[in-house]
Amino acid sequence: MINRLGDKMKKVQLITNLIILTIFFTSSSFCKDYYINAVKGSNNYSGTLPEDAWKTINHTLSQVDGTPDDPAEIYIFNGIYDIELGESFPIYPGNNISLIGEDMDNTIIDASGSSSSVFILLEVVNIFFENLTITGGEVMDDMGGGFYIWDSVGSITRCKITGNSAYYGGGLFSHSINYLLTDSIISDNYAYSGGGIYSGELQIKNCIIENNSGEGYLYDGYVLEGEGGGLYCYFSPFCSIVSSTIRNNEAYYGGGIYSSEAGIVLRDCLIENNSAKYWGGGIQFDNTYENPLIEDCNIINNQANIGSGIYLEESSPAIDNCLIKGNNCIKSDEYEYNIGGGLYCLSSDPNVTNSIISDNIAEWGGGLYLVDASPYIASCIIEKNTAESDEYDYSSGGGIYCQSWSHPELINILIAGNTSVYCSSIVCNDKSSVRLKYATIADNSTCSYGSIYADTDCEINILNSIVWNNGELTTGGNVKLSYTDIDSDNYIGTGLFNDDPLFISGPRGDYYLSQIAAGQDRDSPCIDIISKVNFLRFNPHGTTSRTDGVMDANNIDLGYHYNPLVQFELKRAPNKLKFKSGDSFDILLDLDTSPDLVAATLYLVMIDTESNIFSGLGCVKGLSPMADNVNFVPDLKIRDQLLWSINVPCETPPVSKEGIYTIYMCAVVQGTADFLSNLGKISFEIY
Repeated sequence: MINRLGDKMKKVQLITNLIILTIFFTSSSFCKDYYINAVKGSNNYSGTLPEDAWKTINHTLSQVDGTPDDPAEIYIFNGIYDIELGESFPIYPGNNISLIGEDMDNTIIDASGSSSSVFILLEVVNIFFENLTITGGEVMDDMGGGFYIWDSVGSITRCKITGNSAYYGGGLFSHSINYLLTDSIISDNYAYSGGGIYSGELQIKNCIIENNSGEGYLYDGYVLEGEGGGLYCYFSPFCSIVSSTIRNNEAYYGGGIYSSEAGIVLRDCLIENNSAKYWGGGIQFDNTYENPLIEDCNIINNQANIGSGIYLEESSPAIDNCLIKGNNCIKSDEYEYNIGGGLYCLSSDPNVTNSIISDNIAEWGGGLYLVDASPYIASCIIEKNTAESDEYDYSSGGGIYCQSWSHPELINILIAGNTSVYCSSIVCNDKSSVRLKYATIADNSTCSYGSIYADTDCEINILNSIVWNNGELTTGGNVKLSYTDIDSDNYIGTGLFNDDPLFISGPRGDYYLSQIAAGQDRDSPCIDIISKVNFLRFNPHGTTSRTDGVMDANNIDLGYHYNPLVQFELKRAPNKLKFKSGDSFDILLDLDTSPDLVAATLYLVMIDTESNIFSGLGCVKGLSPMADNVNFVPDLKIRDQLLWSINVPCETPPVSKEGIYTIYMCAVVQGTADFLSNLGKISFEIY
């Protein structure tokens, strides 16, 4: 544990009557604590007491020898540690050392004028940095202006890495999977690529990466076009960015984040106001692998020529529960058209689920632009996107534009309020096809070539859907409809009808269906239509078209279904199914609520191998609520909340016998939902 200096310094102050302005925390060990003071220190002192502090970091490191059992903690007073003070750069810390500043803004390690990195870590372990500003590093022919980290173990915590430059990784270069960057600010750094960070393997958590540039530079008369203004992740099986903000960064490619041939995880991040001259304003993935993931992220107000929000090329991440909004395609000198305002996919097949793609702008494909791409898109909203141009009067695909053998599958989709001069909701060109099921396509603008356009060599299939108030539907090739409510009598297909669907606004949007059981005065003609349901890719019984949040049941309603008012997901950690005596694992909860306040009764239930029911965290036998009339905070997101730690055999919850156990969690909204309709569910087996 890294302790602060404070109480120890306070004791010294009482004994010696020294005036020390800032209080740190107490250190647990006296024999391995050392002190540095740029103002009052001297390298002739002992360095073992605050009043006997050394003057420079380099001298201190030459005197200190930490061990795994007795690591050295070096406390650094506020001051500027630079060449003028007598520091030399780069600084090479050894093993088992912590460098702890007095406070992040005023403990400054400045390598200006050295033409070198500030710190270089080469295969060192247990090396920790805390409460420091790292600045002035400059290695334009090398990597890592602030930090160069190679195969090392440790962390950087509450540090500011700013004003550094390098060829790769202006602020930081890392190839160390066991290195953690947390609660830090990486800002105003510059590099050819990876303006803020250039990372092979790194874990980033609770950081702000802002105002960095990967804009390249002039070399031998040529402009080298940089990648990854905020972060460049390269040739790595794993790079993790969690609960962080990436904003106001710029590059030629991947203004916020650029990832090439790497496995990358983005979770609970804000990626905003980044810009790329060419591709990938917010994010660019190029040939990524190892199951890349973008989850619980907001990708907003970024800009680029192509793929302003997200640009994917030969990359197929899972994109779940994300907001892709307000991204804007801009002109460039290199490319004639700007395309893919929200998401651009080239030879990529991402799984996009539970996400909103809205208010994005491009000349073609305001929401999405697909080239040789076959994404699976489920339970998503594609709304209020625009395809427009000052130069062309045939911009099209306000919602989705499909090109060159693209074959997306869209299930439980809302496509609404998109605009374009030529075709507002869906365009299908060049041997592409689109399959939509449980879709609501409504209130898209009237266009010269219809709201949905399929070229002569293309096909669009619409099933179990609602198509309403879009003007003329289509011109061109094959559009097939079945079991669909459409406001036109010009189409032939099984189960087509033309009746007002009676949309009504509710907690999550404007396209719920009016239902007497939910408190409206009329039933929509689109409810209880589909009797045979294929649950392979989408289970409508876990969603709702009712404003009161009761799940769809029995015969299924047409069109888009909203997520429940309260959503649960249960997870095992580690994520495996079978456990034996002596094993330990955790049951974790993810929870999401609607934008409106929801009151509900909460149940947590486990069913054991003999079908006995146990309720609540205390596992009382029988079915009983965990909490009555709980008011869930609007737009609440909880991730990885620990419910139970299970050590087999376990008394609470009672897990000892061999067999399969199942855990359910559900919220019964207003006392009307069926018990097993609005739930999270997970099973495990003891053997």
